[in-house]
Amino acid sequence: MNWTGLAVEPQKRRLFTRRGFLKLSAAGIVAAAGIGAYAVEIEPHWVEITHVNMSLNNLPAHWVGKRIVQISDIHIGRRVSNEFLLESFKTIEQLDPDLLLITGDFQTARSDERVDDVWRLMRNLRPPAGGCLAVLGNHDYGAG
Repeated sequence: MNWTGLAVEPQKRRLFTRRGFLKLSAAGIVAAAGIGAYAVEIEPHWVEITHVNMSLNNLPAHWVGKRIVQISDIHIGRRVSNEFLLESFKTIEQLDPDLLLITGDFQTARSDERVDDVWRLMRNLRPPAGGCLAVLGNHDYGAG
């Protein structure tokens, strides 16, 4: 009842208002921009060097005390500059590995258009005395 004595139905509250929709949309746009910036600016240039001492059973004696360097996701293409990759290769050489492992994603491409770029740049990465082993990743097969 209201002050006039008439029964008044309570107002129904909308669960989702136009203002709420706009706020949620703005938050979504900001989040998408942040994720996009991370994917384009930070992730392609993220270098992490981790030293791990490992004890392995039945390791052949000639491998005891050897250093293995593993790199991944080089992504030669438009997102990662050649200069950045060449500097990263120098860092790898300074680590003085006995064996180098490259685990995929040499390029970011739709097909084989970056193969020559990969070849030209990878020649700057000197294989260590123990050799270099590599495997292709999903981006090396192209987007199609």
